[in-house]
Amino acid sequence: EVWRVPGEPVPVAEALRATYEPFTAGAYWGPAWGTTWLRARGTVPAHWAGRRVEAVFDLDFDLTQGPGGQAEGFVHTAAGE
Repeated sequence: EVWRVPGEPVPVAEALRATYEPFTAGAYWGPAWGTTWLRARGTVPAHWAGRRVEAVFDLDFDLTQGPGGQAEGFVHTAAGE
């Protein structure tokens, strides 16, 4: 899911309350230098209980291909950590 922030970056608490839209791989993120929040949800199989689970997101940035690599990302928990 995606939330394209209207204006400057916002506090984590606001982003966590925002209304997100469906988002698919390859879709438009937003304007250059804009702020866009992505939210991913999933279900861990019950038989994985007690194991450490990680999700890896490959944003496919390649700085040798020109613009598009000037992004940064942060991971936040529902508590805003």
